[in-house]
Amino acid sequence: MESADYSCPDWDSLDYKYIVDGNGDNRLDFFDRSGGVGYIIWNMDDGEVEKIYVGDKCRRKGLGRHIWDTATEYSEKQGLVAPEHSSRRSYLGDMFAKGIGGYIPRLTDDIDGWSS
Repeated sequence: MESADYSCPDWDSLDYKYIVDGNGDNRLDFFDRSGGVGYIIWNMDDGEVEKIYVGDKCRRKGLGRHIWDTATEYSEKQGLVAPEHSSRRSYLGDMFAKGIGGYIPRLTDDIDGWSS
């Protein structure tokens, strides 16, 4: 999905699919007619986000927040543990967490050569 070539869609045109991935984590894949545009993976037990991905053409346009909000709402409706910010974040992941808000745990691992 990460190498898909697409233009950034209107949020109303997006669909998503919930799966339990091979590691037993929650995953929501977001797509439109042309294919995948992003996804979020979070731990089924504690909600820690393992990865959130937004395709290159949709970055800095609000899709990451839309993915986060949709995953949170989906979790509440389905009785799942909601996504929570991870203590293992890249620099961009940290900027994203600060933009989303809520409880942001102190960084515990150096990801991409960066830590707080």
